[in-house]
Amino acid sequence: MCNYCAVFFIFTYREVREVCGEHVFSPGCGDSGEHGFTLLELIIVLAIICVMSAIAVPAFSSLYGDFCLKAAAWELEGMIKETKQQSLDGQEWGVVFDKEHNTASLVTARREDKSWGRTVRTFRFVDKGGGITLGYGSHGPVPKLVAAPNGTTYDNNTFVCTSGLTGSSGTVYFSSASTGTAMALVTNTRDFSCTRWRWSGEKWAKM
Repeated sequence: MCNYCAVFFIFTYREVREVCGEHVFSPGCGDSGEHGFTLLELIIVLAIICVMSAIAVPAFSSLYGDFCLKAAAWELEGMIKETKQQSLDGQEWGVVFDKEHNTASLVTARREDKSWGRTVRTFRFVDKGGGITLGYGSHGPVPKLVAAPNGTTYDNNTFVCTSGLTGSSGTVYFSSASTGTAMALVTNTRDFSCTRWRWSGEKWAKM
């Protein structure tokens, strides 16, 4: 950002000196009214804009990345809760995580070979922005939890809720390429609650 500002300063300085001399006036170069301002004042204002941009852009990028991770977490938590609600009709429901395609799909109509007959909807992590992908990147798993090379610790990368209202326990990880942060959702078999963990920059911390 500052490189662009520096180039703009140099260009502006040269052009204004050639056209207007030492002062920039309003409304025109030939008008020495009281509302004019000097070239130095113009450069100072542009320098302030440059500094503010250098500070604001990284901060905004970090906030945006965190927002995208939370949006993905809300989407996944909603899918997991929906499996519990829908399984009340006597069928098994599940959420299939696909690292290759970077998706999570709400599925039902489980066959005898454990495959799924119907996909209700598919959530693409990339749609939430922030360069989100399945997996914990280089951060490693949450302490005391098993590794998840495919982004999840569920059997066959699938969270399953049976008609008896029992669900899979496990963890799903997703990270933001734009900020280097990551989140993990840990589910239990009792009440399908999700515990959130976030990579703080140095370690995993429970939210």
